[in-house]
Amino acid sequence: MFITYHRGSRYKREIAGELSQFVANKLMPRMSPKLSIELCFVTNLFKREGVFGDCGYYEGDDVPRDFVIRLDAGIDEVDLLKTVAHEMVHVKQIARNELKELVRSPYFRFHKEYYHKGIDYFDKPWEIEAHGREEGLVIRWLEQRAEK
Repeated sequence: MFITYHRGSRYKREIAGELSQFVANKLMPRMSPKLSIELCFVTNLFKREGVFGDCGYYEGDDVPRDFVIRLDAGIDEVDLLKTVAHEMVHVKQIARNELKELVRSPYFRFHKEYYHKGIDYFDKPWEIEAHGREEGLVIRWLEQRAEK
């Protein structure tokens, strides 16, 4: 996987990059080498947009391989790790074509089911999966890192 960084402290870039690589290898081992992730640390992202992070991708390919993960530059280490793991689950969902926003349509498709774009955030099954996996992925990464 090719990772680039935009801003952020050296330490935050290092742990975000390591965790991104770990999650990609765990969730998409064959696809991981084909992915490109740009980690962008944004000042006051939470204050301005109400999120610790989000995931976007460059359109054009049928199945996206180039992603941008924006992260609030000021969040603490625990929230940073959970946010990176969460957003990498979304990378997996999009790269494996499990989640697709249907352009010019009021729907998302997730695992062959259709959901209206107005669905509450915590009822979105792709968010349920991401929230459900984030902590376990961080714990597994920390365990692996401690073994080194």
